[in-house]
Amino acid sequence: MRETSIKVHAIIAMVISLVSFSLMIASLVVMLTETPVDEGVSRSFALWVFGMIVAYFSLIFYFVDAVLSVIKIFLKIHPAFNAVLAIMLIGAIPMALFVGGGLGINIYIWNAYYLAIFVLEIVSIVKHVKLNSSKSNVI
Repeated sequence: MRETSIKVHAIIAMVISLVSFSLMIASLVVMLTETPVDEGVSRSFALWVFGMIVAYFSLIFYFVDAVLSVIKIFLKIHPAFNAVLAIMLIGAIPMALFVGGGLGINIYIWNAYYLAIFVLEIVSIVKHVKLNSSKSNVI
């Protein structure tokens, strides 16, 4: 558990991201199968809005991980990787506000960026666990 305790924020953010991805996929499926509504909000749009709200919530946890990545840069722990991760995570906030909330191609740009963050976090957790396991083997 010690190996992943510092990455708890990233793990929580990734679980929330999975919920957001699920809502986005559900929105796409419903959009392809639903009939247009005359009044109110369509189900696909509602799912998309909920997916974006959930994504915004995950950014809180990703931001905490970005701060921890900046600290790791100064500690010389995978500085290049942590710099890229921190830039991506901090950049996600304006990206979500100005691109993710838009319609059209912006939805795809946001989801690709969000997926890239998700993949980088997986790599970050793997690197963190390997680093800690190699330290515990030395001691």
